[in-house]
Amino acid sequence: MLRILLALSMSFNTMAFAQQKQVKEEDRLSYPELEVTPRASERLEIEAKREDKKKWFALGAIQFSSLMTILASNQAEVSEDLDSADPSDAQTINAYDDYQQDALILGSAWFLLAAAVSGAYRPYRSGFNEIKDMPAKTKREQLTRERLAEESLYGPSKMAETLKWLSVLTQGFINYRLISDGNDTAKSVAGVATLAALAPLAFESRWVSVARNHKMYKKKIYGPLGTAILMPQENGKFALGYGITYSF
Repeated sequence: MLRILLALSMSFNTMAFAQQKQVKEEDRLSYPELEVTPRASERLEIEAKREDKKKWFALGAIQFSSLMTILASNQAEVSEDLDSADPSDAQTINAYDDYQQDALILGSAWFLLAAAVSGAYRPYRSGFNEIKDMPAKTKREQLTRERLAEESLYGPSKMAETLKWLSVLTQGFINYRLISDGNDTAKSVAGVATLAALAPLAFESRWVSVARNHKMYKKKIYGPLGTAILMPQENGKFALGYGITYSF
């Protein structure tokens, strides 16, 4: 009986020692989520306070391009060179009218979608509300909190990127079609609208820039550090050189 109790005692002590050792090993490890400044949770809180300031214009570039598509549709008229009495020209005229209606529907749909998402979607506030009451005493708890905060930073960026490319491709195509077989006014306005369809590529959403900047900050933690150094030469003199130091 004594041997059994002794064996159990040694087993429990071994398990406790292993757990303490594991905790100490975790405390010694360095995680970019905890080293970056500001942390994801801090950035999430900052952005949550800013969300209402751009309530309806988080996707402003898409809204602008959609308004230009609507304008191009309203100004679209078929070329005077086409004769409706000619069967071939009549088919072209009907197709152009269809593209005009499609442009109006597409532009209106993109404007309403962008406005609705901008007005109702609050990813940073929702994300911060989820993590603000989470425990953060141990390193494991802090790491869990920061990784969940990062998910809230990256999620809106992925959605904004998807909407950006869908908008550019669909509105760019429909405006390009309005240029073909249109009169001079229609070609001019549709040409400007085609360029405006590229606006989301030039002016990125706040959701995209926040996620990109946070990733950049994390990369800089373990990035190389360049500095000027003096390098000894064979003749005993020194020359100015450039050294790179990596931290891991």
